[in-house]
Amino acid sequence: MTTTSSGERAGGSGHPVRGAIFGLLFFLFLGLTLLLFGVLALDSVLLLVLPLVGLVLGILWGRWAPLGGSAAAAPAPAGSGAGARATDVDSGAGQSSPE
Repeated sequence: MTTTSSGERAGGSGHPVRGAIFGLLFFLFLGLTLLLFGVLALDSVLLLVLPLVGLVLGILWGRWAPLGGSAAAAPAPAGSGAGARATDVDSGAGQSSPE
């Protein structure tokens, strides 16, 4: 297993189980939809093949796709940049002080 300098696995670690579940469900319901709308017959072999293809494609998608991302990829909140000044965020104008 190859690791990068940040300690993550190279070649895509991803979430293959999550991808397999979603791929299976997506293609299963795609097959059911095609059956209900009369595109496929009830004895069609595609009703068996589609969920299996979805399982394989879901595993591949979950392995290499950035599902969920990492904390480093999250954008910084507005106003937290180096150019932000305290007076820009809250100047206190228009607020009355309790006396």
